[in-house]
Amino acid sequence: MSKRPKPPSRIKVLVSAGPDVSRQRRNARETEELPEGYAPAQIFQFLAGRVKSKSISLDKIREEMNRLEGELDALTGNIKTKLATGYELKEVQVAVGLSAQGSIAIVTAGVQTTLTLVYSR
Repeated sequence: MSKRPKPPSRIKVLVSAGPDVSRQRRNARETEELPEGYAPAQIFQFLAGRVKSKSISLDKIREEMNRLEGELDALTGNIKTKLATGYELKEVQVAVGLSAQGSIAIVTAGVQTTLTLVYSR
């Protein structure tokens, strides 16, 4: 019987390479487009200099998810599930973002998001 591998304690995410990438290199790549039917190696080549990987603690992400769930409970707790017109709320969809620091939020600086309420009769 084989042993189960130890679960990871960190997750890798791709983040913007930021100001350490020369402006000239970024400007030259801004006009590039990926060809149709591209291969994974072409994706990495295309992204080279634009992104880098960063390791985030899964404990930090768990803490953020617990906080976000509390906020969503407060946000959705007073939503009417049945309208006077006979429509009933079937689901609520919320888009969230994960920052390079491990923060999870409904809206982060400079990002617009949506709250989708799906009703049916």
